[in-house]
Amino acid sequence: AAGCTNHRLALVDAREALPLLVGLGELDALYAFFPDPWWKRRQRKKRLIERSFVALVARLLKPGGVLLVKTDVEGYADWAEAEMRAVSGLRVTRLEDPKAGLPPTQRERRCGIHGRPTWAVEAVRLNGVEIIVSPRDDDDDDDEPEQEEQEQEREREEEQADRDSGAISGDEAHRSEDENRGVSSD
Repeated sequence: AAGCTNHRLALVDAREALPLLVGLGELDALYAFFPDPWWKRRQRKKRLIERSFVALVARLLKPGGVLLVKTDVEGYADWAEAEMRAVSGLRVTRLEDPKAGLPPTQRERRCGIHGRPTWAVEAVRLNGVEIIVSPRDDDDDDDEPEQEEQEQEREREEEQADRDSGAISGDEAHRSEDENRGVSSD
């Protein structure tokens, strides 16, 4: 990011830090690349992409500003899209190009090696539309534990295949896992 002056990096909870760092209507874009899907039902409250966070980001975005979420978990893409659609004032689209016109992340490259798909969901802030959050129905949170277990097992197998093939070292795999959890080794 040499020479770039319009960005910020903070190793903090975005839900708490964003309102302190950015004023209403000042944000051009927020990218959430491969946020933790928090598989278990009791953990879902920890998910980054949920209605109150989407509403917060919508208020911080300039008209035309973008919230972009990328994931390699289709169920999380479905979740993120539904959570975004629950907030008025946003035009929500599941993008046909999961790269969203951006350079691939390390995670996307690894998914490509294994032929694993990725998804991108984009929300664009509309001009002059009030931000209103739809209430959640109890039925919105249907749990699919079997699919979650299969997804986690597939991820473990891919990581092991990467280590076995030499595509990534054990240290890189742990670093990659830490990055996905938001842990920094620096």
